[in-house]
Amino acid sequence: MIVILIFSRFLLKKELGKRNVIKIKVLNSKQIVANERGKFISRLAPYFIDLDRRVEEEIVKQIEKVFAERNIIAEISIVKEDV
Repeated sequence: MIVILIFSRFLLKKELGKRNVIKIKVLNSKQIVANERGKFISRLAPYFIDLDRRVEEEIVKQIEKVFAERNIIAEISIVKEDV
């Protein structure tokens, strides 16, 4: 799961301890890899790498790029979901 903490420079003093959090849970990692790299790779990859983690890392890179272009300051991290 990807967690994005967005820090606004317009926070009120009473809200400084609070953080807004956006959680993104990717549900179709295998399908994403199949579309980007092919079905064979999507079937083979889980035996060698953590497919969900790699897809999440790529999504984080793309989000960071968009945020940088729009001058948005954010801390983006990947965390394990508590089940």
